[in-house]
Amino acid sequence: MTRAAPPRITIPAAVTPFRAIELGEILRIANSKLAALPWVRAFEIALARETADTRRCQTQIRAVPKTRERRAEFRYALPLADSGCSGFADRAWDMLGLAHEFGTMRRHSDLVERALSSIEPIIRAAAEGPMPPKLASLGATFDFMNVEPGITADLEMLGHDLKMGIERITAPDLEPLQRQVSRAMDDHRRRIVARGRSDATGALGWIDHTALAILGHAHVPASEAIEVVAREGWVHISFSACGSEELHGTLIQLDGRIEGWIVPRSGGWSLKHRELTVRGARLPETLMNSLPGRSVGAVFANAALPGEAVIVSCGKPTAPDPDIFDDDADDLVSLRLMVPACEIDGATGRPRTAGSSVGDRGLR
Repeated sequence: MTRAAPPRITIPAAVTPFRAIELGEILRIANSKLAALPWVRAFEIALARETADTRRCQTQIRAVPKTRERRAEFRYALPLADSGCSGFADRAWDMLGLAHEFGTMRRHSDLVERALSSIEPIIRAAAEGPMPPKLASLGATFDFMNVEPGITADLEMLGHDLKMGIERITAPDLEPLQRQVSRAMDDHRRRIVARGRSDATGALGWIDHTALAILGHAHVPASEAIEVVAREGWVHISFSACGSEELHGTLIQLDGRIEGWIVPRSGGWSLKHRELTVRGARLPETLMNSLPGRSVGAVFANAALPGEAVIVSCGKPTAPDPDIFDDDADDLVSLRLMVPACEIDGATGRPRTAGSSVGDRGLR
């Protein structure tokens, strides 16, 4: 029997302390040269929410205009990773030069005005009802790698935590910007429904049985993990189930629901987005045809899987993870699951007991 691996929690990394110092130095240099940019009041970090599925490797500095009439913002994108012991002065001077170009060339502000005209109707169409989304800011985004600027739209909308915040969309031109804003508004509408259901019962959201199984095997208190996910959007937990090999678990928040994802260290199968991907060669065809409607526990003798989850359908995976399935993927089979979930109590931050469980069809 394989010795059980001790649980290990990995909390997502934020900006490193050294990088924070670098960003502060870039801002200090830029703000000391404001006399050359009469339309700029100050340079500052453009804050936005980081989410689990869109966690960026960049941050943006914005030039705050002196007048409200100037709707087009200047943005400068910077990597979040440490740049080393030097280079921040070069970044500051590069940003100042691009800001000067932005302020003197009409075509950049015209680009932002066209973007505004194209996305305002999309946002307005989603603004009916409670918690309407808003366009917080719109700007031309420069960096040190691209000649032409992109477009950044900061949207005030519901996030995966079902709370209002700033979601950032950056696109190279108008068409992809429109598509991304349209998808964001679809996300907002879906989250309004989820928020209404959670508010009706005083819940913070939901946590599914896969996530609870991960926490149980790892002996991690649910309230502790829920607190980390609420703050960071996700958390990694290494664990072992009943003496199995080491498994990599992830708790991730999507539309108010904390889902559990599992990947064994040696690969071979995965459970992500409520899809269990396995090698089809291991399953007889007669069994494959009989799978929909059966519980996972009735088919797989694997203690890590949510046994009460129901198989909804079978098919080919749309995008198998190349890090897990690095060879021929022709025999892969994806089983779509309906995984029960229970409410997270708004007062205690803990999962509620039986009676609060719902299927995933009720949440999306």
